[in-house]
Amino acid sequence: MLIALLIFAYGYFSSGFAASLLFPTWLGLCYEAIFALPFIAYGALETQFEKESFLKFALLYTDGPEKMHFNKQIFAQWVIFTII
Repeated sequence: MLIALLIFAYGYFSSGFAASLLFPTWLGLCYEAIFALPFIAYGALETQFEKESFLKFALLYTDGPEKMHFNKQIFAQWVIFTII
């Protein structure tokens, strides 16, 4: 947030130096990567069920092989939504 405010202030108050770079491009990329890491880790490590529950309750695992949430019709719908 602070970097975005500094860039905005530099662009707003600069006196004719709009084409010069205040921050290098890699600094913005590092900023985004650092603040995205917690969300990536949460998405990779978060589980809805414990591992043991899949062995006890096999019905929890049937959605994938039966293609209930992702099949050709759903894929076609998402392609159409993307085009629209």
